[in-house]
Amino acid sequence: MAIAWLAVGIAALIAEALTNAFFALFLAIGAAAAAVVSLFDVGLAGQILTAVMVGLVSALLGRPALMRAARRPSRHSLAAGAAMVGRTGRAEDHIGGFDAPGHVRIGGESWLAVTEARDGIDPGTPVTVLEVKGTTLVVWS
Repeated sequence: MAIAWLAVGIAALIAEALTNAFFALFLAIGAAAAAVVSLFDVGLAGQILTAVMVGLVSALLGRPALMRAARRPSRHSLAAGAAMVGRTGRAEDHIGGFDAPGHVRIGGESWLAVTEARDGIDPGTPVTVLEVKGTTLVVWS
């Protein structure tokens, strides 16, 4: 029976990897606990109870912390954004304000970009990154 519980746990981990909802992870933890309990000749009802209780308790204790960690911006992404300031690139299409963003090619990658220039920036124009707002570059030509 332990192999069946491990299969359930693996399936739950695969589901978690596809969704990142932080629920299936706790089903996998419960299934792993049930697999351990099944090694001690506990009946199916005890195994199911173990899976449910361990999954529920681990979700109640662990999910809030995981959700906070997932929402927290990483230092790496902030450093990458700061590193973009001052870099130069070329407008791929017309770039306007936040209501009409365009794209800039910098270092072989395409980035969403806006400008405060009154008439916008035409495609092919060289631009410089002035600042980063979220995941959008503010550029000037």
